[in-house]
Amino acid sequence: MIKRFQPNYWGRLKQIQIPHLIVQDKKLIMGASSLSVLAILSGVAKRSQGRNRQPLVEVKITNQYLCQYSGFSKNAVTKALKDLHEKRFIKCCPERRRS
Repeated sequence: MIKRFQPNYWGRLKQIQIPHLIVQDKKLIMGASSLSVLAILSGVAKRSQGRNRQPLVEVKITNQYLCQYSGFSKNAVTKALKDLHEKRFIKCCPERRRS
């Protein structure tokens, strides 16, 4: 969840709540790209959900959007999505091509 800007050591920055499962033995179990993509997906899910908070949310998003907002390359975003899928943070649906 993204909270409003709150003052902290660095000033007024957006803060998010992360799942406790990504920290094990006081260390993150995922890389920077995976964490960035997860934060972007969480933000998009929150905006699309509105006030209806449900435990599972479906988000349709393109790799181009993730590349643009994360600053990572297409290969890094794809690797991050695979990492998140393997660790069961997200569930990827097969691509549907328009005919």
